[in-house]
Amino acid sequence: RPRRAPRSFFLRESGRDPWRPARGALAEADRRGRGDAPGAREGRLGVEDVSGSTFTVTSLGPLGVDFFTPILNPPQVAILGVGRIFGRLVLSKGVPVERQFMYLNLSFDHQAIDGAPAARFLQSVKKYLELPAALVIE
Repeated sequence: RPRRAPRSFFLRESGRDPWRPARGALAEADRRGRGDAPGAREGRLGVEDVSGSTFTVTSLGPLGVDFFTPILNPPQVAILGVGRIFGRLVLSKGVPVERQFMYLNLSFDHQAIDGAPAARFLQSVKKYLELPAALVIE
């Protein structure tokens, strides 16, 4: 079987929203992910299919895990860990309402990325999860 190209999706820095993932990269990640999903579900992905990336998203949420620390595997520069979605009561205009929450955990290589840009990237991810329409509006 021929070796596949590494799954690298580059993040670019823009003036207003540093480290915001480029829309084209998100679309490409979605396309590749959908193409690999059947093989992943059936356990047919090989090591070459899941290695060589520079950024990874991993989730232990389906296993009921709220918070964990994902570990980098070279040549990764960063890995985003996604915990389970859970309900919590909050006050909205003095009225208790249930809202959905989840923990995000970003591990990154400090040799490649400084802490402040990584934190701004995580803030951007949070913003787009809270308001997905912002991806279309901007």
